[in-house]
Amino acid sequence: MSNPVCTKASLNIACFDGTVLNPIARKWFMIWFKVNELQLNGGTNYLTGLVSGASGGLIGDTTALMDEKVSLDEIGRRHIGQWELAVSYNTALQAGMAAQTNSQIMQSVKCLMNVRESMLDRMILFLDCQLGVHKSYPQ
Repeated sequence: MSNPVCTKASLNIACFDGTVLNPIARKWFMIWFKVNELQLNGGTNYLTGLVSGASGGLIGDTTALMDEKVSLDEIGRRHIGQWELAVSYNTALQAGMAAQTNSQIMQSVKCLMNVRESMLDRMILFLDCQLGVHKSYPQ
């Protein structure tokens, strides 16, 4: 499968606009897209078990990783960001990136240190689009 085209036109999908979908609905859609991608790449099929609390259901497997009774405030935004970064790091390692220390990575990214945060967010979104379809991997 080829990667999607990343243009303003390809990202401007009217039915995803903020006037159509509120932030929570966008999360529902994002989960649906990720569940489909995971299943299509040979991972666990959560398409019929989105709200199943049993093992093998999305809520059950998510709760096994992170207890839902623990509020986001208790976990702390710091941990969520740390975990998101770990997912990206592990995905890059699986793709063949060489393991690096924090100081090696900091040396590589020092040119980004004066880039505005809003541009960094745009760069991440652009790269997510460029990555497109992920390589199949066993779950």
